[in-house]
Amino acid sequence: MNVLIPTDFSNAAEHAAVFALKLDQLKAKKIVFLHGGSSSDSKEKLDLFTKRIQEHSVHENLEFINIVKGEVPDDELLNEIIHEFSIDLVIRGTEGRDGFLESLFKSNTFHVINNIQCPVITITETFQFRPIKKIGYASDLSMLAKEMNHIIPIAKALNVSIDIVHVYPVFPQVIDIAKYNTMEALHTLHEEFNFQAFQFVFIEMEKDNHTLGGLNKYIAENNPDMLALFTRERSLFDKILDPSLTANLATHAEIPVLSFPVIELQ
Repeated sequence: MNVLIPTDFSNAAEHAAVFALKLDQLKAKKIVFLHGGSSSDSKEKLDLFTKRIQEHSVHENLEFINIVKGEVPDDELLNEIIHEFSIDLVIRGTEGRDGFLESLFKSNTFHVINNIQCPVITITETFQFRPIKKIGYASDLSMLAKEMNHIIPIAKALNVSIDIVHVYPVFPQVIDIAKYNTMEALHTLHEEFNFQAFQFVFIEMEKDNHTLGGLNKYIAENNPDMLALFTRERSLFDKILDPSLTANLATHAEIPVLSFPVIELQ
């Protein structure tokens, strides 16, 4: 797996880099560090940063590549680097309640996540490192197979289980939970993806569309090690995993958040 880590040398960025190098589940082969800075010593600072981070590496034969750009990298530049170096995953740090590293990215959180052409893991600087054993995947169940097609390869690579988490009630209602056949859905997924390690978790809330509260409840009760989300186009029939939800979770969740590129509505 090839990993891209943007850094501004902050504590949050360093925490994300250490996470990547300590997580042997990634089976990383190449780590690309990217810094946007115009100072004359930017390259020297990045070299020192990389050298310090390398001490945490658990990966064998790991290749390190340092890239310094004169401007703050935007999503277009990130995608160029993703393509050039065959990046499979972007790992970035956040300062928690202060949000993403605005000094590193020109665009807002939603714009960045939805325009980077590969999965992004966001790590808060308060997250205490531990192996990833279970991913909670937030779903409205309407595009389950299509989204699973993106999640399963990551789950297999990390050797983790998946909770398919659905928070309800929802208005307007897309899936009738009372009529939803979970056993049939699981059987179909098992057959289609040749993967067994997942289950459904339904979280009922008192009011409609309390998705964020429901996911916080799920995290508290089920102790996942990572939360997976898809953001989509806004529409009347797609209110569950909207952009503001992903941005809020990526900023405030105490566990890593795995965000996938936009999947357009059918």
